[in-house]
Amino acid sequence: AEYRYLRPGALARLRQARAWAKQQQLERRQVIPWGGNLFCVFPWCGSISFRTLERVLRLHGQDKLGIRNVIGFAPYYLLVQTEGGSTQQLEQGLTQLSRQTHSGTQLLAPHEEPRLHKFDEFIPGQLLRKGFVG
Repeated sequence: AEYRYLRPGALARLRQARAWAKQQQLERRQVIPWGGNLFCVFPWCGSISFRTLERVLRLHGQDKLGIRNVIGFAPYYLLVQTEGGSTQQLEQGLTQLSRQTHSGTQLLAPHEEPRLHKFDEFIPGQLLRKGFVG
């Protein structure tokens, strides 16, 4: 659909973005090469699922997928840097990782005390961990 209220420049940018998405086959693929060992992952999910995926990749991706770094642009896409490998290998690894069950404690680094809300600095770390997992 083209939106009549868009200015000509915005409409041109929308057309350009749609053409790029079609060229990259984003309707069928979630991982595209970004150059070198960098990949862009489009999870197409909600914010909570996105953050969970980002945590799983950061905490468990290095051992299982050879991931060096994950940069999240929630809830749109993740940039994933690997030690090497192909798009297919990363896609397969993500599929395998998504089939595994991860408990709440597995989503926390060993000494992490997630401070997500305004007054969390006044709550003991162990209670923050318990609240995050619960």
